[in-house]
Amino acid sequence: MIISILRSIVLSIIVISSSSFANTSDESLFILVKKINKTLPMNLDDITTWKSVGYSDYTKELLYHYIVDQSNGTINKTDTSKAASVRFCSSSDTRPLLEHIRIKLNYFDSNGAFLFQVKIVKQDC
Repeated sequence: MIISILRSIVLSIIVISSSSFANTSDESLFILVKKINKTLPMNLDDITTWKSVGYSDYTKELLYHYIVDQSNGTINKTDTSKAASVRFCSSSDTRPLLEHIRIKLNYFDSNGAFLFQVKIVKQDC
């Protein structure tokens, strides 16, 4: 479970850092989202599938969409939130990104029912 969170965050960090999005624009983020979505869906572990990522220029948010197969295990919001905040806040590549946008990680069950959301903003760092 934690491994899946870390994998998705690391993938985001790699894409963001390789594209130099520290001083980002809406257009750059739309390009980033399009590149990431071409690689999805991606099974992150036995229970978690990263379905998509989106960007809202209106709310200035990167929106991650995950599906959790609860028949194979469970996911804990507290652990997920802590791991995501640490990764996004501690990376020199993603920390500057949080100066411009918010990040939301949305988790749904296999039937599409909303489970929980993790929000990461610069104040979390």
